Amino acid sequence: MHLHGVRDVLEVAEAILPQSRFTTVNLAESVFGDVDLLRSTFSDVNLAQSRLEQVNLTAATIHNANLFGLAATDVNWQQGTFVDVNFANTTMENVNLTNVAIRDANLTNMTIDGIAVTAMLAAYAEKLSNDRRARGD
Repeated sequence: MHLHGVRDVLEVAEAILPQSRFTTVNLAESVFGDVDLLRSTFSDVNLAQSRLEQVNLTAATIHNANLFGLAATDVNWQQGTFVDVNFANTTMENVNLTNVAIRDANLTNMTIDGIAVTAMLAAYAEKLSNDRRARGD
């Protein structure tokens, strides 16, 4: 089936459309429920001001995403990898950071429970240095 130039409201229920292709589609203010998008690909997608609930992004790859003003609650990002991410001016509350590795990060003005991370790292480095000196290393 081919739909081209459709300019009407569509109501689709119980549709099975595997391997479908959608190009230059405006689905603004659409509602999707019980949707399976397993192994789907989205390019140049605008989800600004959208609401996503009960979303499974296990093993998903997100590249060049603008999450400015994102409000995320009850999110499981276990075993996620973030590369070239800007978390500037972000607040994280009630966060589990068990086994999290942060590498090559700009920690300017970053705080944990009100304590500057750079100050914590400096104090820790000084403690390690003093411990080594005390042991004669």
